Amino acid sequence: VERWFKTPWQTSAFRAFLSFSMLQAWFPKEAEIWNQPTWFLSALTFSNLTMPAILPAVAELSKNGLKKLFCALTAVSLLQKISYSETSRFHVHNVTKK
Repeated sequence: VERWFKTPWQTSAFRAFLSFSMLQAWFPKEAEIWNQPTWFLSALTFSNLTMPAILPAVAELSKNGLKKLFCALTAVSLLQKISYSETSRFHVHNVTKK
């Protein structure tokens, strides 16, 4: 399908690498180009790999520290939503009539 829109081979190869290595969740403009369910698997794999290292540090935080962490994670979440909203322009292709 990408060849119909004259996508360069380098871009297709990069998207294939991201999809097969489950790294596409970290590239917002490429996240859901090929396979939307693998985005979820990519994010889930990352969270499963990082939880054993992060949870002990979170458990030691004070109540004030937990509030600060909550605010920081909310801010990061909003930044993600803004960056992912940019991908909508990749899902609409202008096809001109000849």
